[in-house]
Amino acid sequence: MKKVPFRKSLLATALFASIAFTSCKNETATVDSKEVAEEQNETAVENAKVVLNEAEDNSKVFIDLAEFELAQKELAVLAQKRAVSPDVKNLAKKIAEGHTASLKELSEATKERGISVPTTLTADGMSQVEALDKKKGQEFDVEYIDKAITSHRDAIQKYQGEASKVKDPEVKAWLDKKVVDLQGHFDMINNLISKSRK
Repeated sequence: MKKVPFRKSLLATALFASIAFTSCKNETATVDSKEVAEEQNETAVENAKVVLNEAEDNSKVFIDLAEFELAQKELAVLAQKRAVSPDVKNLAKKIAEGHTASLKELSEATKERGISVPTTLTADGMSQVEALDKKKGQEFDVEYIDKAITSHRDAIQKYQGEASKVKDPEVKAWLDKKVVDLQGHFDMINNLISKSRK
């Protein structure tokens, strides 16, 4: 009797076993197309929810920012008219110009994304302007400076936080730029405060 090498015998056994298993299991696996479609739709819906949530978050940021910009612009315009100190009037002019430019940029950014934002003072903004308008003389100047520094400080903190959370890189870059602009205003206000204490 002739000896068959071990490798050949192992290969033959493996081949025979695979043919036997294949022939025994000759049924075809059917995939329910309805289940596949439902799974794909569930994935699409989940992805859409994520996109929608991000868009909603972005729109809230832009709405808040528009409200802030409008109020700061109107407060600065009022300060240009009513402030006693020429330094406060000059500061208010620079702040009004900055917020006017920012509102224009904001309008363009939101229009590109199909987001609606306030274009006139909100009720809160109007009440801030009305409260400041009741002040007279030096008291007006002090109140305007106090309101400006507080609101700019708070806005810087808020938009730094928003920029760190937002997923859209364009919105993040826009918020980062806005924070730099607000920091510039904050520094001008701080310099005026320091100058007035000397």
